[in-house]
Amino acid sequence: MNLKELKVSGSENLKELPDLSKATNLEVLDINICPRLTSVSPSILSLNKLKRLSIAYCSLTKITSKNHLPSLSFLNLESCKKLREFSVTSENMIELDLSSTRVNSLPSSFGRQSKLKILRLRDSGINSLPSSFKNLTRLQYLTVYKSRELCTLTELPLSLKTLDATDCTSLKTVLFPSIAQQFKENRKEVLFWNCLKLDEHSLKAIGLNAHINVMRFAYQHLSAPDENYDDYDRTYESYQVKYVYPGGIVPEWMEYKTTKDYIIIDLSSSPHSSQLGFIFSFVISGPMVKAIMGYRFTFYITVSDDEDENKKDSIDIYMSDSIVWVASDHVCVIYDQRCSRYLNSRVKNQTRFKIKVEAMAAAVAHQRGVGLKGFGVSPINTSAYHNFRKHINTTAYHNFIQEMNIPADHSFIQKIKATADHSLIQQMEVPDPLYFIPMLPIFLFISFFLLRGRLCFRHKFFYVNSCYTAGLLSDYTNSNKLH
Repeated sequence: MNLKELKVSGSENLKELPDLSKATNLEVLDINICPRLTSVSPSILSLNKLKRLSIAYCSLTKITSKNHLPSLSFLNLESCKKLREFSVTSENMIELDLSSTRVNSLPSSFGRQSKLKILRLRDSGINSLPSSFKNLTRLQYLTVYKSRELCTLTELPLSLKTLDATDCTSLKTVLFPSIAQQFKENRKEVLFWNCLKLDEHSLKAIGLNAHINVMRFAYQHLSAPDENYDDYDRTYESYQVKYVYPGGIVPEWMEYKTTKDYIIIDLSSSPHSSQLGFIFSFVISGPMVKAIMGYRFTFYITVSDDEDENKKDSIDIYMSDSIVWVASDHVCVIYDQRCSRYLNSRVKNQTRFKIKVEAMAAAVAHQRGVGLKGFGVSPINTSAYHNFRKHINTTAYHNFIQEMNIPADHSFIQKIKATADHSLIQQMEVPDPLYFIPMLPIFLFISFFLLRGRLCFRHKFFYVNSCYTAGLLSDYTNSNKLH
């Protein structure tokens, strides 16, 4: 059979697919919006030449294959809302979409898909990612947007450029590789909007990762050729690196910080540098009103003479997101190439100036003001970047990082396991009633012996036995206190 493409869409009566085992040349199979389709014939997953498989907006409950498919590069199962079992992998997989499914885990061999570039788990039931996930060495885009069962985000591949974890309301822990490895990352957009359950250690780790990646991106673009940025309104994301995460304080590493809407930048005492970049950090609150399609944030930056505010100019930083509302204060760290170039040109003629910021959020039908609780500005040149790398590689800093990466809830147990006798832990974990069982034969033997030979000392025996029991209870109580 020479059939290469088969497409069916919008068939409300389609309940099953025919046996396609003889369609050995089939390369494309699109079966979309067939609400009565509940299963897929195993013959489909045995087609060696199948490159594209889309079964979206159907009623599948599972799709599994024991074979590692040789040719499949695109798999779309979006909005199969009853889908719970999934175990399909391909050594040539490039794009996979499990958005709006109830799949809660990925196969352990998932990391073998070394060509995978795009993974969509938006609004899925995923609760964790496999440990092999970091082996996806070509992965560039990952969205777990609104995956509200996700509790832990495992170490991600260095190749990843975009991570959208917006509205992952159960997310508590985010794991990162070593500092040396983080300097090899290629992050451009990392979003943790409304992830309000993130623990303190994860928030610190995210902040550090933002510091590393934003500094690195800024440094790499210090000597980039000048551009006119005529296409900035449409392609501004290509000129930026940005991080967003919950928080109410401007990061400590920002050189200039304020809780007002303006700040004075004074570079008169700084060594002259022909190439200077500027990293911004904004602490925003709101908008609290939900938008239909998400907001586009605009930071209006006005630059004026410190002594004469009539001499002023302005430039904007755009930041587009899928976020439809902001539940709490958030920190936005961003390097915008166009804005940085503008400020660099300004510094050449004026080393002291005033920066004022106003934030707005625009949706489809309206524009709303955004509460600005503070912002920071950090100039960067080649020397500043190298000093940063030198500082971050010091022993003291590494000790701080190691301490920070220990989860708060388990740090005490981890320290015990590293140094203490495990038998002590086992004793501490014995349930209360079992503690006395090994002692019963001893109690019975002593009682029998004393009652038989020394009845006249009956009162003393009960007194001694009571004291002995009280001592055991005291030891047990102390053991529980240790536990």
